[in-house]
Amino acid sequence: MAKDFLGDINLDDLVEEVYRNDPKATL
Repeated sequence: MAKDFLGDINLDDLVEEVYRNDPKATL
Protein backbone atom coordinates (compact mmCIF):
# COMPACT_ATOMS: atom_id res chain seq x y z
CA MET A 1 0.00 0.00 0.00
CA ALA A 2 2.74 2.43 0.97
CA LYS A 3 4.62 1.37 -2.14
CA ASP A 4 1.63 2.14 -4.36
CA PHE A 5 1.21 5.51 -2.68
CA LEU A 6 4.83 6.43 -3.20
CA GLY A 7 4.60 5.26 -6.79
CA ASP A 8 1.75 7.69 -7.49
CA ILE A 9 3.39 10.85 -6.18
CA ASN A 10 6.35 13.03 -7.01
CA LEU A 11 8.87 12.45 -4.23
CA ASP A 12 10.32 15.95 -4.50
CA ASP A 13 6.84 17.45 -4.11
CA LEU A 14 6.26 15.27 -1.05
CA VAL A 15 9.53 16.37 0.53
CA GLU A 16 8.67 20.03 -0.10
CA GLU A 17 5.22 19.56 1.41
CA VAL A 18 6.60 17.85 4.51
CA TYR A 19 9.28 20.50 4.91
CA ARG A 20 6.69 23.26 4.54
CA ASN A 21 4.58 21.66 7.27
CA ASP A 22 7.54 20.91 9.56
CA PRO A 23 10.73 22.87 8.81
CA LYS A 24 12.66 20.65 11.24
CA ALA A 25 11.71 17.47 9.40
CA THR A 26 14.52 15.50 7.82
CA LEU A 27 14.64 12.38 5.70
